[in-house]
Amino acid sequence: MNSYLAQRCLAFAESVGVKHFVICAGARNAPWIQLLTHFQEERGWTLWNHFDERSAAFFALGLTKRYAQPAAVLTTSGTAAAELLPAVVEAYHSALPLIVMTADRPFRFRDTGAPQAIMQRGLYRNFITCSVDAESPTEIDRFIDGYDWDSRSPVHLNIGFEEPESFDGRNVEAWKTVEARPRAALHYKYSPEKWQHYWETLRRSESITAIVLGALPAHWQRPVAKWVEALPRSIPVWADATCGIRHRLKDRGVTLVTGETDWLRGELTHCLRIGEVPSCRGWRDLESESWDHLRIASIASTPFTGLARDSLLWCPDDFDLPDHLQKEVDLIERSPDPMPALLDEHPRSEVAAVRLLSQKMGRDELIYLGNSMPIREWNMAARRLGESSAVFASRGANGIDGQISTWLGLTVASHEETSWVLLGDLTALYDLNGLWFTEQVESFLGESRKLRLVVLNNCGGRIFSRLPALATLPADANALAENRHSISFRDHAAAWGWGYHGVCYDAVSGEFPDDVIEQRRLIVEVFLSQDDSEAFWLALRELS
Repeated sequence: MNSYLAQRCLAFAESVGVKHFVICAGARNAPWIQLLTHFQEERGWTLWNHFDERSAAFFALGLTKRYAQPAAVLTTSGTAAAELLPAVVEAYHSALPLIVMTADRPFRFRDTGAPQAIMQRGLYRNFITCSVDAESPTEIDRFIDGYDWDSRSPVHLNIGFEEPESFDGRNVEAWKTVEARPRAALHYKYSPEKWQHYWETLRRSESITAIVLGALPAHWQRPVAKWVEALPRSIPVWADATCGIRHRLKDRGVTLVTGETDWLRGELTHCLRIGEVPSCRGWRDLESESWDHLRIASIASTPFTGLARDSLLWCPDDFDLPDHLQKEVDLIERSPDPMPALLDEHPRSEVAAVRLLSQKMGRDELIYLGNSMPIREWNMAARRLGESSAVFASRGANGIDGQISTWLGLTVASHEETSWVLLGDLTALYDLNGLWFTEQVESFLGESRKLRLVVLNNCGGRIFSRLPALATLPADANALAENRHSISFRDHAAAWGWGYHGVCYDAVSGEFPDDVIEQRRLIVEVFLSQDDSEAFWLALRELS
């Protein structure tokens, strides 16, 4: 029975497009491992392994994000299954079809306190739309014959296996294929009448409309760019680094707002968001009473408004807007962008370091931005003339979990010669286990690919000292909130077999030595000036 349950699960995963399986091996999930290794060559699968379930799940998430098709992560029973929750949360809020396969002990052990027997049924219930809890052929067949899944959220397969038996391949049945099913409809609230009213009032409005661009699906990027390029230059446009079209908009003369709240100015009556929920502070400020009059609408591939207030949401498969929304309004006098001058005044600040680092990254290189400060700083300061279109981040739940693992998963599916990740120090520390995948990634891609892990080391989570709720705390309490430390990543690099290059904030603009440039895998640690960084943020607040 174990073999049948395992085979049907793997056949289901294959039918929805899974080609990559990330395995966290254990005794309980041996039936899956047996079949995966036995049928790997025949079915054309790629198998990955990791000892840490949390990192493994985020690696699978990176594969899913870049390949735009499901990848699967497999665990044994007990707390191993619980370690997947952070990645499941991120996948749910990013509308990514991560397949989670958890082995379970027979269901008769539930609520007995038996070793490695926790309640795995419904473990991720708030973050999945499709699941099965099965320990018999009838239960798994019923699921496969009747599942309803929109391919925009995680799936959980929890299978109760009896004690796994030895395996020699002689008793394996012929592969039983599961037929792929059409994608189910995406369920969300949609009112055609309200949207029609919004379009009409937007067309008649003579006020300046704010356009906010979040992460865009690949097939949306070209039509969205063409639509934005045709807008009057007076309309403020804020574009997140992950939208994928910032370089094109800049090249076509579109003036993008760099400040996170600068687009929330003037006599705005409408705000139109295209793409996923953005990271900018201005989107959160829409909850303020001062913007109650603003009509807000979102067009995205994920069913989230990102707001607690009333707003419209539309989730089409393809981007298409009426031509008549290209409004004719008088051009207004735009203030010059203060960011270049501000960075020149504070060349040793963290944001200035991000600007200099971005200038070392090639136009056709993959760039992954870790939460939470690097993506904000990239949006404000990264390269003024053109940028890579392959910029990614995990913004679904805005957590710092699994960033290195997600980046390496993205790298597997990339064609760029060099892959960069830009992280804060705490974010990097949180997922150093992800570097376990290094040799597997290099083996899969070949040794010509270069990996660059950049750590912005400001000795803690300095963002917390800038939050109004924490900024007034006593010095010892503030140090606690920031998780201050004196750790360097030199020894971490050596432990994982990576090269290391440390630079101070005032040396980032210099050229890296040849022996550094040629290394395949390299951790670059940038030690930052806190005084100049704080002076930069103070000056920015005064401008705002």
